[in-house]
Amino acid sequence: FGIYLALTGQRIKGEDVLVCGVATHYIPSNILPSVESSLADLPSRSDEAIQSILSQHSLKPTLENSKLYQEREVIDRIFGQPTLQHILDALEKENTTFSKETLKLLERVSPTSLKVTFRLMKEGMRLSLK
Repeated sequence: FGIYLALTGQRIKGEDVLVCGVATHYIPSNILPSVESSLADLPSRSDEAIQSILSQHSLKPTLENSKLYQEREVIDRIFGQPTLQHILDALEKENTTFSKETLKLLERVSPTSLKVTFRLMKEGMRLSLK
């Protein structure tokens, strides 16, 4: 989902954060004060203690609410293309509501910034965090 998010600038929240693999737990915002309180009261700051609190408060997300989950196969297929031009061509060829909206969004963005972003994302995929 990285290239899709980078090129489109789409914001993710809730279920989408889990779908992208950015989050490990889904905790609705209305439960966060309780989680914060439980974490603050922990006698131990061990990974196990923290994971236990997060798991206790974590909910199973409704993935049907996630736009990324619904469109994951299309996003993977289209944004997995080797070049930006291939992505744009694939979006045009797909001819769905999602692809039309995405193409319209990309057409409003600076072509240079799209090319730079695409290149940096591709280069970043080859790098290590070490």
